[in-house]
Amino acid sequence: MDERNAILAHIDSRRDEALAFLQRMVAFDSSTIHHGLDGQELAIQQWLAGVLAGWGLEIRLFEPDNEKMTGFPDFSPGHSYRNRPNLVARMKGVGQGR
Repeated sequence: MDERNAILAHIDSRRDEALAFLQRMVAFDSSTIHHGLDGQELAIQQWLAGVLAGWGLEIRLFEPDNEKMTGFPDFSPGHSYRNRPNLVARMKGVGQGR
C-alpha cells in the first residue's frame, strides 16, 4: 500500500471518532457580537485545550492584552477579550527543524 492510500485508510478507520469530535465542537455556542463584549468562546476553548493536552500537545490559553495590540493595523479599541481566551497548541518535533 502506498503512503497516500495508507493515510486514507487511517482516516477512514477513525471516521466515527472524527465525526463525534466535530459534533461536540459545533454543539458549543461560541458566538460573538458587540465587539466581543458578550463572546461565548471560553467553554469551547477550555474543552479543546483539555482535548489537545490529552493528545500530548503543549497548551497555552490566554486572554490577549488589548493595550499591547494598539500598534497593529487591525486593532479594534472597543474589542473585549474578557473570558474569551486564545488557544495555542504546539506539538514539538523530534528533529532539529522548526
